[in-house]
Amino acid sequence: MHEVKTDKKWWEGLVSTSTSRRAGMGLLVASSIGFVTLTFLVVGSPSWITELDLSAQDAAFELRSSWMGEAMIWITRLGSRIVIGLLMLALTWWVMRTGRCRKALSIMVIAFLANPLLELLLKNLVGRPRPMASQLVVTNGLSFPSGHVLATVGFYGVLAAVIWSSADRRSIQIGAYTAATVIIVLVGFSRVYLGVHWFTDVVGATLLGIAFVLGVAWSLRGHHLGGDLGCEVQV
Repeated sequence: MHEVKTDKKWWEGLVSTSTSRRAGMGLLVASSIGFVTLTFLVVGSPSWITELDLSAQDAAFELRSSWMGEAMIWITRLGSRIVIGLLMLALTWWVMRTGRCRKALSIMVIAFLANPLLELLLKNLVGRPRPMASQLVVTNGLSFPSGHVLATVGFYGVLAAVIWSSADRRSIQIGAYTAATVIIVLVGFSRVYLGVHWFTDVVGATLLGIAFVLGVAWSLRGHHLGGDLGCEVQV
């Protein structure tokens, strides 16, 4: 029992620290610098970046099997615009029906609309082609950063930040962040596994998405939008 309590306190401390004003701003700056640095490396394309991407691709391809391929196709859909758009519609319906979380919904809609614009701008600026070897799904467009991963981090991460700001129980707050993290990691892995993105595409999108979510979470603490989101979770 003592170990379980210790683990829980450790998780609480980690999430609380990451959402505090000072630490949140530090992580925002660090993830932004990390993304900019990686972007310049991808554009410069040094040999070690190429070797890293090829090694990660080979490692993912070695895990391929028929059942895992099907699973990755389903998992990667969690980051598709269609699925996230449907989830947004479901959230909108719930907000209109209950009259709660209107401010939170407005934040998520802005994030949902801004995300693809940011992706389009960056992809065209970098101009990196996708991997050509053994794609398991049909896709097109440019590669860096991964749009699926950016959308996944942006949507599920912002949703977790909203739940964190609204819930009155640590178990709900930590559960939201844990679920978001698992989804983000699985979607990121699925993009490399399916052969449609390089490993650094996924890392870049994750860093950019983290900066994006931290910016929203920072706002949710009351700096710009006020702390009352009107959607307290008391389950």
